[in-house]
Amino acid sequence: MRVLVVDPEDGFAKQVTALGKPAGAVVTHAASPEQMRAHMRMRSFDAVLVDLSRRRMDGFEVAR
Repeated sequence: MRVLVVDPEDGFAKQVTALGKPAGAVVTHAASPEQMRAHMRMRSFDAVLVDLSRRRMDGFEVAR
């Protein structure tokens, strides 16, 4: 399973990696909306975790 974590700080991505690695998840971290778009152009993801209260782009905007 490929998971994309979109969060400006990498602490949450590290937690998701630690929890997902034993289950075989591959976690990619994007610190900005621009990085998120770049990662999504390069590969597909099974899940995207986004902070709903992001300043520049909230999780609802990402879903659209």
